[in-house]
Amino acid sequence: MNMNSKDRLAKRRIASYELPGASVLALNKVKWPVRIQDCALVIHDMQNFWLGFYDDCSTMLANVVRLRALCKQYGAPVVYTQAEKPKALAERALGLEMWGPGLAAGYLSDSDRAICSALTPSEDDYVVRKPRYSGFFKTELEDILQRTNRKHILLTGVFGHHGVLLTAADAYMRNIKVSLVVDAISDYSLRDHEGTLAYVAEVCGALTTTATAEQELLASAQDESRT
Repeated sequence: MNMNSKDRLAKRRIASYELPGASVLALNKVKWPVRIQDCALVIHDMQNFWLGFYDDCSTMLANVVRLRALCKQYGAPVVYTQAEKPKALAERALGLEMWGPGLAAGYLSDSDRAICSALTPSEDDYVVRKPRYSGFFKTELEDILQRTNRKHILLTGVFGHHGVLLTAADAYMRNIKVSLVVDAISDYSLRDHEGTLAYVAEVCGALTTTATAEQELLASAQDESRT
């Protein structure tokens, strides 16, 4: 392992692109309605450092904020994943060779590693700190879903073809349904973003939009109130 690996994240900039919309739902092989009684909202790695790569991620961020507000209003669990700072560079293992020091870089502060202020977790939210791409790898995410009796995750955040994609695949392998919100994730480029959507729809989950998820969450909440 090269302990002097170049920091390949330090100067990356991500240009703005138009987020995919409802047309990509045609890729779906399965349709899993998003029900307030069944799902948890997973907000993947929405930390200041990662969001700082974007020239503009305001639309994606606003969509995550909308979904979070609705889930909290009707009692669906909200779970954040947060990439953690390793205690020692050696813990980066292959990640050190691939990306350099990552969140252990000396120029980063605790504020850089924090979840962005627009999505500051509440006391009743869950925050899982993870050492690798997937939100399930060496975390308590699956335990949280089991304790809250959730078999379906509404998945949002960054980066699409990194942790978001692998979290979706990991969920599938644990028999947890995934609805990936196509306009509430962001990636390095539109090409990467579309590749993520195509893979998830083909292999391990379903696609939805913020508007569609909102409609289904509200309808299921209203159904529950009438029972």
